[in-house]
Amino acid sequence: PENIYGRFYDMVAFQGKLYGARSNAIQTSSDGGLHWETDLRIPALAFLVRGDTLWAGSFDGIFRTTDGEHWTFCSKNILDQYSGAMSEVLPFEGGMAVLSTNDVLYVSRDDGQTFDFVTFGAHGPLIATDNGYVLASPYRYRVSDGFLDTITIPGISEYFYYDYAY
Repeated sequence: PENIYGRFYDMVAFQGKLYGARSNAIQTSSDGGLHWETDLRIPALAFLVRGDTLWAGSFDGIFRTTDGEHWTFCSKNILDQYSGAMSEVLPFEGGMAVLSTNDVLYVSRDDGQTFDFVTFGAHGPLIATDNGYVLASPYRYRVSDGFLDTITIPGISEYFYYDYAY
Protein backbone atom coordinates (compact mmCIF):
# COMPACT_ATOMS: atom_id res chain seq x y z
CA PRO A 1 0.00 0.00 0.00
CA GLU A 2 1.03 3.58 -0.64
CA ASN A 3 0.62 6.62 1.63
CA ILE A 4 -0.21 4.59 4.71
CA TYR A 5 1.57 4.89 8.03
CA GLY A 6 1.17 3.52 11.55
CA ARG A 7 -1.98 1.71 12.57
CA PHE A 8 -5.70 2.28 12.32
CA TYR A 9 -7.80 2.51 15.48
CA ASP A 10 -10.88 1.55 13.48
CA MET A 11 -11.80 0.88 9.85
CA VAL A 12 -15.12 0.81 7.96
CA ALA A 13 -16.41 0.63 4.40
CA PHE A 14 -18.73 3.48 3.39
CA GLN A 15 -20.05 4.38 -0.07
CA GLY A 16 -17.43 2.35 -1.91
CA LYS A 17 -14.43 3.59 0.09
CA LEU A 18 -12.45 2.33 3.06
CA TYR A 19 -12.11 4.76 5.96
CA GLY A 20 -9.28 4.32 8.46
CA ALA A 21 -9.36 6.11 11.82
CA ARG A 22 -6.07 7.56 13.03
CA SER A 23 -5.58 9.59 16.15
CA ASN A 24 -4.65 12.60 14.00
CA ALA A 25 -6.57 12.05 10.74
CA ILE A 26 -8.92 9.99 8.60
CA GLN A 27 -7.41 8.06 5.73
CA THR A 28 -9.52 6.93 2.77
CA SER A 29 -8.96 4.45 -0.02
CA SER A 30 -11.11 3.98 -3.09
CA ASP A 31 -9.07 1.05 -4.49
CA GLY A 32 -9.41 -1.52 -1.74
CA GLY A 33 -6.50 -0.26 0.33
CA LEU A 34 -3.73 -0.03 -2.27
CA HIS A 35 -3.54 3.78 -2.14
CA TRP A 36 -4.58 6.08 0.70
CA GLU A 37 -5.43 9.77 0.99
CA THR A 38 -5.19 11.65 4.28
CA ASP A 39 -7.78 14.10 5.61
CA LEU A 40 -6.45 16.01 8.63
CA ARG A 41 -9.76 17.75 9.45
CA ILE A 42 -11.05 14.95 11.71
CA PRO A 43 -8.66 13.17 14.13
CA ALA A 44 -10.84 10.05 14.28
CA LEU A 45 -10.61 7.20 16.79
CA ALA A 46 -13.82 5.27 16.04
CA PHE A 47 -16.39 4.94 13.24
CA LEU A 48 -20.01 3.91 12.97
CA VAL A 49 -21.95 3.41 9.72
CA ARG A 50 -25.70 3.75 10.11
CA GLY A 51 -27.78 3.82 6.97
CA ASP A 52 -26.47 6.57 4.71
CA THR A 53 -24.44 8.26 7.47
CA LEU A 54 -20.86 7.75 8.60
CA TRP A 55 -20.14 8.82 12.19
CA ALA A 56 -16.63 9.53 13.50
CA GLY A 57 -15.70 9.73 17.18
CA SER A 58 -12.64 11.93 17.59
CA PHE A 59 -10.53 13.96 20.00
CA ASP A 60 -12.74 16.89 19.10
CA GLY A 61 -16.11 15.18 19.57
CA ILE A 62 -18.48 13.43 17.18
CA PHE A 63 -18.86 14.21 13.48
CA ARG A 64 -21.09 12.82 10.75
CA THR A 65 -21.13 12.82 6.97
CA THR A 66 -23.51 11.55 4.31
CA ASP A 67 -21.09 11.98 1.40
CA GLY A 68 -17.66 11.28 2.92
CA GLU A 69 -16.45 14.79 2.12
CA HIS A 70 -18.50 17.25 4.18
CA TRP A 71 -18.47 16.67 7.95
CA THR A 72 -20.90 18.10 10.52
CA PHE A 73 -19.98 18.55 14.18
CA CYS A 74 -22.65 16.81 16.30
CA SER A 75 -21.54 16.82 19.92
CA LYS A 76 -21.34 20.41 21.08
CA ASN A 77 -23.34 19.68 24.22
CA ILE A 78 -20.87 16.94 25.19
CA LEU A 79 -17.80 19.12 24.90
CA ASP A 80 -19.43 22.06 26.67
CA GLN A 81 -19.80 19.95 29.82
CA TYR A 82 -17.09 17.29 29.81
CA SER A 83 -14.27 17.50 27.31
CA GLY A 84 -12.69 14.31 26.12
CA ALA A 85 -12.04 12.33 23.00
CA MET A 86 -14.64 9.83 21.87
CA SER A 87 -13.03 6.40 21.78
CA GLU A 88 -16.03 4.20 21.03
CA VAL A 89 -19.37 4.68 19.27
CA LEU A 90 -22.12 2.05 19.58
CA PRO A 91 -25.46 2.04 17.72
CA PHE A 92 -28.73 0.84 19.17
CA GLU A 93 -32.29 1.11 17.91
CA GLY A 94 -33.09 4.84 17.60
CA GLY A 95 -29.80 6.11 19.00
CA MET A 96 -26.21 5.56 19.97
CA ALA A 97 -23.91 5.45 22.95
CA VAL A 98 -20.44 6.95 23.01
CA LEU A 99 -17.59 6.43 25.43
CA SER A 100 -14.96 9.09 25.93
CA THR A 101 -11.30 8.37 26.52
CA ASN A 102 -11.74 9.87 29.99
CA ASP A 103 -14.33 7.16 30.83
CA VAL A 104 -17.53 9.19 30.44
CA LEU A 105 -20.60 7.51 28.92
CA TYR A 106 -23.04 9.55 26.80
CA VAL A 107 -26.24 8.44 25.08
CA SER A 108 -28.22 9.89 22.20
CA ARG A 109 -31.84 8.83 21.74
CA ASP A 110 -32.33 10.94 18.59
CA ASP A 111 -29.70 9.39 16.29
CA GLY A 112 -26.94 11.78 17.29
CA GLN A 113 -28.75 15.11 17.22
CA THR A 114 -28.10 15.56 20.96
CA PHE A 115 -26.18 13.60 23.59
CA ASP A 116 -26.92 13.24 27.28
CA PHE A 117 -24.38 12.62 30.01
CA VAL A 118 -24.94 9.23 31.70
CA THR A 119 -22.05 8.62 34.10
CA PHE A 120 -18.36 8.90 34.87
CA GLY A 121 -16.16 5.83 35.35
CA ALA A 122 -17.47 3.69 32.48
CA HIS A 123 -15.11 1.38 30.61
CA GLY A 124 -15.42 -0.34 27.23
CA PRO A 125 -16.13 -2.25 25.31
CA LEU A 126 -19.65 -0.91 24.89
CA ILE A 127 -22.27 -3.62 24.39
CA ALA A 128 -25.91 -3.20 23.33
CA THR A 129 -28.17 -5.97 24.62
CA ASP A 130 -31.29 -7.36 22.96
CA ASN A 131 -33.41 -6.25 25.92
CA GLY A 132 -32.64 -2.52 25.66
CA TYR A 133 -29.52 -1.99 27.76
CA VAL A 134 -26.13 -0.48 27.02
CA LEU A 135 -23.35 -2.07 29.04
CA ALA A 136 -20.15 -0.20 29.91
CA SER A 137 -18.28 -1.81 32.76
CA PRO A 138 -19.35 -1.69 35.55
CA TYR A 139 -22.63 -0.05 34.49
CA ARG A 140 -25.87 -1.16 32.89
CA TYR A 141 -27.96 1.64 31.36
CA ARG A 142 -31.58 1.06 30.31
CA VAL A 143 -32.20 3.14 27.20
CA SER A 144 -36.00 3.33 27.53
CA ASP A 145 -36.07 5.27 30.80
CA GLY A 146 -32.46 6.16 31.68
CA PHE A 147 -32.23 3.74 34.61
CA LEU A 148 -28.58 3.18 35.59
CA ASP A 149 -27.22 0.52 37.89
CA THR A 150 -23.99 -1.39 38.42
CA ILE A 151 -23.24 -4.99 37.61
CA THR A 152 -20.70 -6.91 39.62
CA ILE A 153 -19.59 -10.49 39.36
CA PRO A 154 -17.81 -11.63 42.52
CA GLY A 155 -14.16 -12.50 41.97
CA ILE A 156 -13.98 -10.98 38.47
CA SER A 157 -12.23 -7.68 37.79
CA GLU A 158 -14.70 -5.03 36.63
CA TYR A 159 -12.54 -4.37 33.56
CA PHE A 160 -12.66 -7.94 32.28
CA TYR A 161 -16.00 -9.41 33.34
CA TYR A 162 -17.62 -9.20 29.86
CA ASP A 163 -15.48 -12.12 28.72
CA TYR A 164 -17.07 -14.31 31.36
CA ALA A 165 -20.61 -13.02 31.52
CA TYR A 166 -21.73 -12.40 27.94
